[in-house]
Amino acid sequence: MYLRRHNYVKNWDWNDEKHDVIVRKNGEPRQDINPEDIVSVIEELCYWRKFNALHRWFVDNVQGGNDDCGEYYVHKNDIVHLLETLNEISDDPSKAEKLFSPYEGFFFGSVEIDDYYWGDVRETIKVLDKLINAEWDGQLFYSSSW
Repeated sequence: MYLRRHNYVKNWDWNDEKHDVIVRKNGEPRQDINPEDIVSVIEELCYWRKFNALHRWFVDNVQGGNDDCGEYYVHKNDIVHLLETLNEISDDPSKAEKLFSPYEGFFFGSVEIDDYYWGDVRETIKVLDKLINAEWDGQLFYSSSW
């Protein structure tokens, strides 16, 4: 499960603000990649493994109920809503089952609200809090793959 940011870096002649993008391998520029042809840079902001409650949240709130391992645009307001939900269940764990319940499935691991669940909640809060409070461009996307 991934949260990625796509950053558009195409350098157009008419735009005064230019990006310098160099791809290196073992410290040396890649000769097979022309920096002028790079259109976007994709950052992996977070990777989760078997955090089924989070996957359920994205399916229900971002993916329109489609659980198809696709890539879905995530609006910044979605991140705000998710962070609010995670903070709410952190403040009152009795709300976890109702607001952020685990999701059963073949590759989803445990459906218990246990130490692993709360560890994932804490780590996700850190990532999202940092993301929301930073200046950034680009578009966010969530995807899953099993």
